Amino acid sequence: MPTEITLTKVDIGMMEDVGTSANQLVQLDSNAKVPAVDGSLLTGMNTTLSGASDPTLSTNPSGVGIKYKNTTDGEMFICTDATAGENVWTNVGGGTGDVKPFLVQGESYGFVMGGNGYSSGYPATLYLNRISKFAFASSSSGTDLADLTIGRQGVNGGKSSTYGYACGGEPLASPQGGRIEKFAFVSTANSTTVGELSVWRSMSSNSQSSGTYVYNAGGNVGPPLGERGTVIDKFAVASDADATNVGDLIEGGHSQSVSFDSTHGYVAGGYNTDPAVGTGSTCIQRFSFATDGNSTDVGDMFVGRFSNEGASSLTHGYSAGGAITAYQNTIQKYAMASSSTGTDVGDLLTSTGDGMGVMDTAYGYHVGGYPGNTNVIQRYAFVSDGNAVDVGDMEQGTATGGSTET
Repeated sequence: MPTEITLTKVDIGMMEDVGTSANQLVQLDSNAKVPAVDGSLLTGMNTTLSGASDPTLSTNPSGVGIKYKNTTDGEMFICTDATAGENVWTNVGGGTGDVKPFLVQGESYGFVMGGNGYSSGYPATLYLNRISKFAFASSSSGTDLADLTIGRQGVNGGKSSTYGYACGGEPLASPQGGRIEKFAFVSTANSTTVGELSVWRSMSSNSQSSGTYVYNAGGNVGPPLGERGTVIDKFAVASDADATNVGDLIEGGHSQSVSFDSTHGYVAGGYNTDPAVGTGSTCIQRFSFATDGNSTDVGDMFVGRFSNEGASSLTHGYSAGGAITAYQNTIQKYAMASSSTGTDVGDLLTSTGDGMGVMDTAYGYHVGGYPGNTNVIQRYAFVSDGNAVDVGDMEQGTATGGSTET
């Protein structure tokens, strides 16, 4: 028996109701082209953005997964985080370099630059020019990546999203004391000189980085002779330039620990300027990235010390090790959002000082240090207070070097 076919009645009048409004039929024009319609109402389209340069943080897509093509070099990016003004564009072409907001903590590697490599400890007789790195993802040993232009100890480390910086160092003279060098995180090329600090400077632990500027505060400064300095200077990372003096610490010193968040740099402890004290400061001070100016006192460490090294979680600054009359093993932390006093939250494996501090999103790392210029990489957790554990070794023992992360 034949299958019955049911015909749907068609209203011929509907065929004449054409246009680009609701419930109308779209009709090609005399050139066989679709008339202008509201593209925001189209769904299921495979959208690709484009421009003559790479996307920026403020290249706002409609959502995750949108493609972007650089029409100049052909590189392609995919949006992997669609947060207005802070979008993450991941490079999926043959090139390198993702577009993402500046991160205080690292995600992949820690770096150590220069330092004292004398195997018998202090005083120094061997100034290193090595740039070394180690991976955060697994317990692993450090490897020799590249070289600084000249060997020195007391280097201050800093960073942008793509480069590491080595600032100043000892001997506190030209060219070591004032030199700013940078090296690319993604290559094995040696560093290059890109500027000069506003003063010769060493032993101020690490620099603070805002993503736009690298800051150096305090330290052993000159010329002509080393003094416990107060100068805060900064240099831009967008273009190679000298540093400029932008403020002063309320309490100068050297060999202090530093931390930072997205808005402020912090300095904790240090060898005090007061000869009558002559030991470790207890002062926790901070300065603003938004406006140039002097630091302010925002709290105290539970016990003063110098030669301590710092790290930063999303909420707290950390100060590990250091010396009073002898080296210590204590790990202290303090809240960065409000004025607060440091608290004892754990211990390093040994009593040590003048190590190098780096951090990823979950851990603070203490690398090397005196006595003995050790090569041990140890880390402590941010999420819960506790002692440090041994997670690897550098390829050479080092103290008083610079450090940073990416």
